[in-house]
Amino acid sequence: MKKIITFLLLCMALPLTAQNYKALAEKALRYVEKDSLVQAEKLFKEAISVNHDEKETVALYCNLGLIQRQMKHYSDATDSYTMALRADPKSTAILLKRALIYMEEGLEATALTDYNQALALQPDNKEALTVRAFLHSKRGELDEARADYNHLRVLEPNSYDARLGLAMLAQKQKDFRSAMELLNSLISEFPSSASLYLARANVEMDITQPDLALIDVERSITLDPKAPEAFVLRGDIHLRLKKKALAQQDYLRALKAGASQAEVRAKLQKSK
Repeated sequence: MKKIITFLLLCMALPLTAQNYKALAEKALRYVEKDSLVQAEKLFKEAISVNHDEKETVALYCNLGLIQRQMKHYSDATDSYTMALRADPKSTAILLKRALIYMEEGLEATALTDYNQALALQPDNKEALTVRAFLHSKRGELDEARADYNHLRVLEPNSYDARLGLAMLAQKQKDFRSAMELLNSLISEFPSSASLYLARANVEMDITQPDLALIDVERSITLDPKAPEAFVLRGDIHLRLKKKALAQQDYLRALKAGASQAEVRAKLQKSK
């Protein structure tokens, strides 16, 4: 008799538990809407503790990870996405979310592992291809980066990211003609992109055309007057043109705009 009663109590508890975790999750979402993220995090953890549905567990951990990322609790967020992946190990979407947090933490090698895994599951994923190509390029793995950018162009022939990435690769390999051709083509299509003028100015500096670089960097600043890297580059151009006072002004503006102190302080010394 005791066994039967226990069984009935367990059966009755199942919908109640489901109701409890759903109520907790809904309450957590209301706190998210109010920007009360600490309280929302607590409620999602409570919902996870009473939930026994594997599919719902994935969603709960993903929501928890998103909140923790918003609070910049990156280690906790990656732990949450890892728990979600244990329940759904073939989820490309969750792998990409975790990889993004690793990128924000500066753990690029770990992020690369997730992008590799995501692409093993979904070879044509554009987001994963774009970021993996960038990481390969940054690591000096130029052939691998080129392969990913070319794959992107097969999927999307006019891909902005792929064409810009290939231009940067061409610059690194000192194929300045190809770099300029790609950038000129992009600028003709996207004449309001400050970053493209900045990219072309960098190539023009490499081919010893500081006057042209100055024109492009000033266009970039007009389009985006808050970008610190533009002021750094204009300072470099002025320094090459032996206009130290102007270079110094640009480096100081770069610092105010948020440029790296270490990088700019060294340049400031040269402009005195």
